[in-house]
Amino acid sequence: MSETEVKRREFSIDCTQPASDNLLTPSDLQSHLFEKIKTYTGKKERLLEVKSQNNDVFVNVKEDVINKKGLKALIKKFLRVKRLSAFIKVFANEKDGFVFKYINVAEEN
Repeated sequence: MSETEVKRREFSIDCTQPASDNLLTPSDLQSHLFEKIKTYTGKKERLLEVKSQNNDVFVNVKEDVINKKGLKALIKKFLRVKRLSAFIKVFANEKDGFVFKYINVAEEN
């Protein structure tokens, strides 16, 4: 691999459960991530690509733009903004993937 080649990572976010219940749309998450991921070189279109297909969101980035932990923090922030963080959590389901799962909230008697 030459020095001019850019290493890229692709993260996938599975939004099937909340999207099927109309709690959020993948396009909302897509636009939130594109706005919030910061690139300091000013060439965001070349370093970052966020796309949604069906109920999945794919984030394709240059390797040093954002890591998995930072992306998870942005997804959690999105859930807080939408006021869904009390009901939905984000979990890693593979090396470069996330999935939304519901939290069982115990009813107080």
